[in-house]
Amino acid sequence: MTAFRLVPWALATLLLAACGSPAQPAASGSARTIAGWDEVVAAANKEGTVEVISVGAESIRTALTEGFKKRYPQINVDFALMPPSGPTPKLMQEFNANKVTTDVTMVGVNGYLALMDAGALVDVRPFLAGPDIDESKQLNGKWHFADKTGQYMLVFSAYVKLAWAYTGDKVDGSQFRSWRDMLDAKWKGRIIMGDPTTPGAGSAMAAYWYQSPELGKPFVDQFFKEQDVKFSRDDGQMVNAVGHGESLIGIGISDTILANDIAKGLPIKAQPAATLSEKPYVTAGTGVLAVPKGAPHPNAAKVYINWLLSAEGQGLWSRSTGVPSFRQDAPREGVLDVMVPKPGKEYFDTYTEDFARKQNEAGQYVKTLVGL
Repeated sequence: MTAFRLVPWALATLLLAACGSPAQPAASGSARTIAGWDEVVAAANKEGTVEVISVGAESIRTALTEGFKKRYPQINVDFALMPPSGPTPKLMQEFNANKVTTDVTMVGVNGYLALMDAGALVDVRPFLAGPDIDESKQLNGKWHFADKTGQYMLVFSAYVKLAWAYTGDKVDGSQFRSWRDMLDAKWKGRIIMGDPTTPGAGSAMAAYWYQSPELGKPFVDQFFKEQDVKFSRDDGQMVNAVGHGESLIGIGISDTILANDIAKGLPIKAQPAATLSEKPYVTAGTGVLAVPKGAPHPNAAKVYINWLLSAEGQGLWSRSTGVPSFRQDAPREGVLDVMVPKPGKEYFDTYTEDFARKQNEAGQYVKTLVGL
């Protein structure tokens, strides 16, 4: 999944009136007493540093470095931000050379598959033992893992994806009830979509359709064969096309770019997935944590993960990304309620190992339909 920084104050102008206001749970209370934790912190202080890799905006590095340093001033945080394609080859190279320099990673599920298959990740569960960590506070009261074994890829944050953008002064958003509305002949030649054959929001959306039991291949076939869809690898181009009415519907556009351009005054709105009959599509983006095998600072990694998964750490994550945490008592300042997965509600989760492994299959199938 493509990482991005949402802009909640801009997106708020896009959503339908039915969407609620953002929830803002109170922060959790004091940390619990964990036997031996003082010794872990002492060992972490002696190690003196924790090496972290993530994907996203500079605001993430600032929040997840400065916040930790206030709590644990003796542990330096070397926080590397990379483009989505960067972490996997770096971590694989370190593993193959037996020279691992990274302690904690926050990357998308697709970026972890090759590492997990190579044995380059360790069981993260022993690292979930700090006094600020509380499984009962997670969505539906349990940890969420992307991998089938429930060991290597901990999903700590995910959001409900917006469905599509439309030209605000030419399209009535209240008419939409299902993804199948996109198959109406009146939209033929009027839809623009992010290239579904290359990594990005367009291909992720196509993979969701392909794997959804409510849509599947029949929907994919009809959409790509009959609707004369235009494709683009330029989010700005797609936003402009929808904003000026050259295309009336835009699918697979970066939410960040969409929000920023609407804030500048383009007449575009966004369709919340909750207004459609199909299960909403939930994605984790880069809200997935793993620990590389051979991490050089295991105690500092444990202390950092304890803080990151605390109500405080998760509140700072949400504020810096605009994406909600699975931790239910973490502050959600500025996070739109329409994006927050609700306890007990069923979603189509695209952050699973199975979905990620089938995403390439979906992409290859779509290529046979569109000829790109």
